Amino acid sequence: MISAEVSAHADRFKRLAEELELARTLFQREGICLVPDTSFFIEHDKKLEDINFHDLTERSAPPVRVLIPMIVVDELDGLKRSSSRTVRWRAGYTLAVIDRVIDSPPAPGIFALRQAIPPRGEVTLQIVFDPPGHQRMAINDDEIVDRALACERFVDDLTVITYDTGQSQRARAAGLKVKKLPTDLGEEPGK
Repeated sequence: MISAEVSAHADRFKRLAEELELARTLFQREGICLVPDTSFFIEHDKKLEDINFHDLTERSAPPVRVLIPMIVVDELDGLKRSSSRTVRWRAGYTLAVIDRVIDSPPAPGIFALRQAIPPRGEVTLQIVFDPPGHQRMAINDDEIVDRALACERFVDDLTVITYDTGQSQRARAAGLKVKKLPTDLGEEPGK
């Protein structure tokens, strides 16, 4: 019985070591890492293929790595059934682009910008999958922060990108760098 338990623990440690090595391999690439939340893909004035990710960085650095937590993919899948036609289209379109670019997950996919002339450096998209046995947080924004914190250990420069105040506050409270994008509220109603 003890031998079986020791063997089970050894197998688990072996799987964890393999996962850690895979994470290190995937995150060895250089570049600035951006972690967009769902609001970024839905609310940005440009659709995914037209966004210049280099403009979102604080530096004019070469490679940009867009790390997409799996919870964001799941939220986008759910938004394909939104009552808003615009939200449904943007969610479906974004997922189609992600699926086309990332053809060998968990490896990143090279994302070519149509309007990036002259090219400013490589942009990759990579899904950040939940580790085996991972229990998701009750609040999706907390889950995004949790996945960003897990990635931060393996990269030099990581920024969460969002339009949401709640998401930006949660990420800042966790010690993450955040770029909260502005939303044009227009005129005050009734004025």
